[in-house]
Amino acid sequence: MRQKLLSIMFGMILLCVLIAPIASANSSSFSFDLTFRVVDGAANGKYHKLSKGNLSISGTVTPYDNPNGAPAKINQISIAVYKKSGTYVGTANVTPVAKLNTSTSFSQSLGTQSAETEYYLFISRLEDDGWDLSGQGTLVTN
Repeated sequence: MRQKLLSIMFGMILLCVLIAPIASANSSSFSFDLTFRVVDGAANGKYHKLSKGNLSISGTVTPYDNPNGAPAKINQISIAVYKKSGTYVGTANVTPVAKLNTSTSFSQSLGTQSAETEYYLFISRLEDDGWDLSGQGTLVTN
């Protein structure tokens, strides 16, 4: 009986050790359409709750329309991450390829976050260049 109890306890400890890294990783997906200059996640009520850990952002940006014969170059897009409190965390910058339906990937490490919190994205470009863009990606802590 004692041997069986020890085996069960050892199995449970082993299971916890194996599952802990998986449970501590956390992610949240996002998507956006940028038809003018700004998409503000806070103004739109779009928040991403993540656990503490190393925060990173990755994804793609794709031009899907050029309604007014926009220029041959697309302006750089900044995807800034803020805590719900308004504290700036970091930015991923991406300059999409000026070809319809061609995705450009981005990835950026944003450092260690010490507590579980909610984040929002502030996506912008310096001026509207006429290109309509869609984007998608993931915020991850691990």
